[in-house]
Amino acid sequence: MGGDYKIAAHTTIMAEAALTNNDVNTFSSFGKSGDVGFAGTLNFHNVAYLQDSALSKGNAWKVITDVGYEGVQKNFSPIERYRSVEFSRDWNRTSDSIFDDQNILNTSLAIGNRKDMLSYGFQAFLEGGNYNATRQSALLKVNEGRLNLNLSGSLLNTQATTDKSQYYKEMGVISYRISKWTVGTGEGTENDIFRSRRTDSIITTSSSLFEQASTFQYIKWNAFIRSADTSKVSYGINYEERTDFGAQNDYMTKSLFSRNISFDFKALKNPRSRFKANITYHILDVADSTIAQGQQPVNALVGQMQYDLNAAHGLIFSSTYYQAGSGLQPKESYVYVQVAQGQGNYAWTDFNHDGVQELNEFYVSPFQDQNDYIRVYTPTNQFIKTYTSGITETFSIRPSAVWNNKGGIRSFISRFSEQLAYHVDRKTTSTDPLSAYNPFLNQPGDTNVVGLNTSLRNTIFFNQLNPKFGADYSYSDAINKTVLQETGTQARENRYNELHGRYNLSTKWMLEADGKAGNDISNSGYFASSNFNVQYSSIQPKLSYQPSTTFRVSVFYTYVTKLNIDSGGGSSIQQTYGSELRYNVLNKGSLLANFNFVLISFDGEASSPLGFEVLQGLNVGNNYTWGLTYQFNISQNIQMNLSYTGRSTPGSDVVNTGTMQVRAFF
Repeated sequence: MGGDYKIAAHTTIMAEAALTNNDVNTFSSFGKSGDVGFAGTLNFHNVAYLQDSALSKGNAWKVITDVGYEGVQKNFSPIERYRSVEFSRDWNRTSDSIFDDQNILNTSLAIGNRKDMLSYGFQAFLEGGNYNATRQSALLKVNEGRLNLNLSGSLLNTQATTDKSQYYKEMGVISYRISKWTVGTGEGTENDIFRSRRTDSIITTSSSLFEQASTFQYIKWNAFIRSADTSKVSYGINYEERTDFGAQNDYMTKSLFSRNISFDFKALKNPRSRFKANITYHILDVADSTIAQGQQPVNALVGQMQYDLNAAHGLIFSSTYYQAGSGLQPKESYVYVQVAQGQGNYAWTDFNHDGVQELNEFYVSPFQDQNDYIRVYTPTNQFIKTYTSGITETFSIRPSAVWNNKGGIRSFISRFSEQLAYHVDRKTTSTDPLSAYNPFLNQPGDTNVVGLNTSLRNTIFFNQLNPKFGADYSYSDAINKTVLQETGTQARENRYNELHGRYNLSTKWMLEADGKAGNDISNSGYFASSNFNVQYSSIQPKLSYQPSTTFRVSVFYTYVTKLNIDSGGGSSIQQTYGSELRYNVLNKGSLLANFNFVLISFDGEASSPLGFEVLQGLNVGNNYTWGLTYQFNISQNIQMNLSYTGRSTPGSDVVNTGTMQVRAFF
């Protein structure tokens, strides 16, 4: 509970109190005295004007006084964080735990007006014999004419059971406007030193309440020149240097030295055509590798640009984002760790029957009950000098935005629309600038490419919003390539063409058809058994009956052919006869049931990466899968999902899986 009371026009008292009851021993009366905890705050705020605010037109000089107290008992157990995110860092505490009764005093005094301000603050943090600290802070702001000055700093002294620390930080920026330009310089320092209370020597990491907080120090400065912020076209350049220090032999020794120079440009005058760009050149030198262990020298270029276009009253929309850079990339390494059954993301099959779990024997199963493993990445000390380029493009054309009410050929063209989504994230070791920063050179077989993630999807719609008839054609191509420390390169590509159409026979009957043809390609630099190029095609007609908005039933047939055109061969034919029923009740829940009969023929090795890709967890012969999902609302913000799936495959026992999930929405 809390409240505030306005004593006078510019004086206010605010108070708040809280009680928690954390029953740590629910089924026993032992230790009940430690269950209940109290906390409270009391704050005083006063503003005293030194001149008539009406005469000064809102820029009156004033004195602001704040005094506050916060008390927290050691048994207080808050459910959620109530202190600021930077609270622990400001007090050199990385733990939010309450070890003893806490008493915090806050005082501050400020004098200033709307443009200029000078303030001083004092804080004390007392927590019995475990932790005691004082913190002083100061702030100076000056904004007079063309001059702008902003200075701030703080000094913290702490004392814990075995350690003590002194944390000093300050920053300042001064700038001056010359015509349409602003020139300025800034600096910043942080010096956080932990010492032993017994020997007064520097310790690199602290224990007790600090929980491995580290000693560190850095000094930085920068200089800049930029055009006016209010300009529709703005640009600027900034140069910065930073020196880092680390503890060695009871002294702070220089460990790293970095330099950055950056340039930025913005053209925002036309709201339908906006452009932004910036580029940064970064140099990092290692002065002492014994302190900066594992840190490598860096000589990197990083840049990015974005262009947004909305033309012809919505006919054309485009958003283009490009980035490029250089630096060091560690080789990736990972292991698979077994978790509770069905709670992971990967399944394991012993393809070569040797009883050893190998990296190429883990995969994502279409059946969740088989996913018993998670992938855990581990850092490596092997680095590769890489050049990075990436582009993200979204593009659409909607002729209906300008020709919706026109006749003739323009009316027919307005029925079409097009959407393009393209993304590339490419890393290469090539030093040729045309290759290093060209994101469109995305051949996965290029040995210089050490990381590649691309996706392209282009769809052309016809009668997209027509309730009677509609069709769309899509082309998709997705490539992923990584470099692993254990197995070298791993690449995967899936590209296809897809045609989809729908036709409403009546208000209750709808006919759909979907056709797809493409290639699924896997290329491993280490596991030859994981290499394949599966050429596939499929067709699926579907008939749906929907007499009302609450009930829908569908039947469909799918015919799929797959042929491995890589060495080793292998082909399959898969036919699926399926049905689906859906029943929805508004604001109450929904029921979904399905049953599928899957007939598969395959002339390759079923227990292989190719066999898994072709069979998708099923076996050759007659397969049956079924499922039932019931979702209902217990209350307005609580939802329950009950799900049951089953499958029967030749040579295996019937598998039945049930899950229950409860969701609460706040």
